[in-house]
Amino acid sequence: MKVALLAVLVRLLSWPAYGNCQPLPLPGIRVPSVPLIVHDPYFSIWSPGDDLTTNWTVHWTGKIQSIFSAVRVDGVPYRLIGAPCIGKRTSVSPLLQSGYAQVYPTRTRYHYVGAGLQLNLTFVTPKFVNDLDSFKPVTYVEYDISSLDGVEHTVQIYFDVTAQLAVDTDDEGVESFRQTIGELTDLRIGTKSPQPVLKKVGDDVRIDWGYAHLAFGQGGPGGAPMLSWLGNAVEARNEFAVSGRLPKVDAPATGQAACTTASGQHVTCGDCDDGTVLPALVAATDEFVVKAKPVASASHHFIVAYDDSPASIGYFGAVLQAYWRRNGAKIDDILRDAHINYILRSLQAREFDEVLVDRLISVGGINYATMASLAYRQALGSNKLVWYDDALKTKKASQPFLFVKGCFSSGDTGTIDDNFPLAPLFLYLNADLIPAFLHPILMFANNETYVDASAPFPRNISWTESYSPHFLGEYPNAELQCWEENRCEPMPVEMTGDVLLLLASVVIQKNDTTIFNEYYALLTRYADYLVDNGLDPAKQLSTDDFEGPLAHNVNLAAKAIIAIAAFAQMCKLGGYDPCHEHYMSIARNYSGIWMKKADDGDHYRLAYDQSGTWSLKFNLMWDKLLQTNLFPQDVFDKEIAEYNRHLKEYGWPLDSRGTWANLGWTGWVGSFANQTVHYDLFNRLVNWIQQTPQRVPLTDFYDALNGTQIKFQARAQVGALFAKLFMDDAALGKKKKND
Repeated sequence: MKVALLAVLVRLLSWPAYGNCQPLPLPGIRVPSVPLIVHDPYFSIWSPGDDLTTNWTVHWTGKIQSIFSAVRVDGVPYRLIGAPCIGKRTSVSPLLQSGYAQVYPTRTRYHYVGAGLQLNLTFVTPKFVNDLDSFKPVTYVEYDISSLDGVEHTVQIYFDVTAQLAVDTDDEGVESFRQTIGELTDLRIGTKSPQPVLKKVGDDVRIDWGYAHLAFGQGGPGGAPMLSWLGNAVEARNEFAVSGRLPKVDAPATGQAACTTASGQHVTCGDCDDGTVLPALVAATDEFVVKAKPVASASHHFIVAYDDSPASIGYFGAVLQAYWRRNGAKIDDILRDAHINYILRSLQAREFDEVLVDRLISVGGINYATMASLAYRQALGSNKLVWYDDALKTKKASQPFLFVKGCFSSGDTGTIDDNFPLAPLFLYLNADLIPAFLHPILMFANNETYVDASAPFPRNISWTESYSPHFLGEYPNAELQCWEENRCEPMPVEMTGDVLLLLASVVIQKNDTTIFNEYYALLTRYADYLVDNGLDPAKQLSTDDFEGPLAHNVNLAAKAIIAIAAFAQMCKLGGYDPCHEHYMSIARNYSGIWMKKADDGDHYRLAYDQSGTWSLKFNLMWDKLLQTNLFPQDVFDKEIAEYNRHLKEYGWPLDSRGTWANLGWTGWVGSFANQTVHYDLFNRLVNWIQQTPQRVPLTDFYDALNGTQIKFQARAQVGALFAKLFMDDAALGKKKKND
């Protein structure tokens, strides 16, 4: 640790002024919704506007989860975060935001000017795909302030976190506490005990157990004392605006609702009424001096965290905790580490962003880097990394499990095609996340979660199909709540192909057949299912289930064919030569049949029996990624040319049935297009995010003609935009490390 900190200090000393370094070349642009504090499907806070002072911050579902910040400059208050009113008694003008936010993979940066100052406000979430130890529920809120007018200024900073972060609905009762962790003050708030742990499942649902935390050190800039309070945010904001102080005696929440207006309402509860009661965690600095240039700026930070213990995920009756808790760590340890290593973590985030953004620009240009950077936290924030310690007593080795939530697409978890698009991002930075995602699904499909028919549900469910299940339940409980209704929306060819392709990608990249050998019998059953059913799929749903079931689906058949070859590749690595030869021969034969049956002259059809149709063959990407070489380059060239004949204002439609577009599949197809096409495509996508009317986290399902959202938001699918990065950096086995 000392060596790491010394290295950080050396780097800092080489910079002109820490916090005022030259920014990365990503421009600040208008995006539909700006990621602020994004960790997992529950701890996910966004700003749905062009600046932070026109709207309240919200959860990805759109429900208000308000945080608030202000500064006092020479005795005059200015808002930095929060809607226009903070109580009828006091009107606080916003400090002028200079341009749009800059969104990097791990950081979001706002710039303000006014009152003789320049102020940079940065949300730093040091979560790196290539370091699972960094998957901790901590975000730093950084302030960097300098004089613009050559005059000294007296400044104070205010920040609060409301109870809305810790409840599903505003009528839930909450309680708040304070404690000291060494030299760290920790304020926390959560639902009143006993908490409803893992009790609610579904889509438009927020967490209502565990605690939101606001933590900070003993001193502000220049050693200024820190002020803190537990109580009604409206009262604290007014007091700070008027006097620069906070109420003197804590008024902690002891069971009152998370937000109540004067009229007694709870829904979309704001604080523009002095009768509002909004329990909050409040911190502020006392006065400090920002000196005239060229003296270095004054800096300060707060720590916002969320602890969802005692449970993160339910898995067939087992309670799984967050990955960071695997060695007995508690939130106190995480907060202490975040405080002690703040400079190190902040620098790591900056360096991670610099390396990744630089590579994105070199591969696909500034617009590509802009889109991928916006997608990074959203893709990770749709997932929860937990630790499986053989809680089901199946003699399975302890290991990380990754559970995705299908955000605004039924709220399912363990859904294969929700994380399938993320494969290029995981392969580029950390292939271990692919088995972490697949293992819980394979365990169920292999009946390792099954006890017997007389066991309590869901341990009495056995999987007897020859194809893969679609998903495991409703977030946060992977317990097949859908089983009795429809066996959880089967997509036989789609999911079976996904499993083989994902496993092959990691087995080949790591040159490690352990997981293949472990599930060889199951995977052979899957390969045989595709041999029997994949070349010409019967009428069934595919991943784009909103289009309805389709027979003779050409894109789905391409997936099956490549997946058969992927299984053959794993056989070869595992030393099963006859297996390799058998399945590779079938795949090569099938690809030839596919090209003949799907041929429509200058392109390939949507369905074998539908002439004059077309569709994005995004599954062909896997032929390139795995180097199965089943389809000649002419197939790819003809397809791209066809897509461009149907190009709309904001990209390619999915197929000839309409103008619906899918952002993830667009990213995959763009990865095998030439550079000119790719640049034009991402120019259109950047135009789209600047003009789409819906102010929500990225949707992956929109109208390519007018840019309006059709369905879905905040989903992991947007991680598919990293396909070009991975494909450009080499095929499997030759990939450069981004360490």
